[in-house]
Amino acid sequence: MIEDSFISYDEQGRATSFVGTDAVKLYQAAVLVQAIKMAGQGIVATRGFTLNKGLKMASQITGRAYYRTDADLAIRDLKVWIAEMRDALPQVQR
Repeated sequence: MIEDSFISYDEQGRATSFVGTDAVKLYQAAVLVQAIKMAGQGIVATRGFTLNKGLKMASQITGRAYYRTDADLAIRDLKVWIAEMRDALPQVQR
């Protein structure tokens, strides 16, 4: 529910907090993009995280199925989703 979520920014324009379900999901998607990039290069972001698990998580966010060869597509789709969600969430200056 976007109405209950917002992103808080400091005076320099840096995001300081993500409040609410949608804002936290936005942050999760941003971290997921980096984790998929790392997994695609063979770097383990955290124990148990694999490229397949990352792509499955991306599918839950974007609603589109991805295979191992679709990592770049998943990253692009997540970035589009992130941009749209960031624009939709209220921004609060603190």
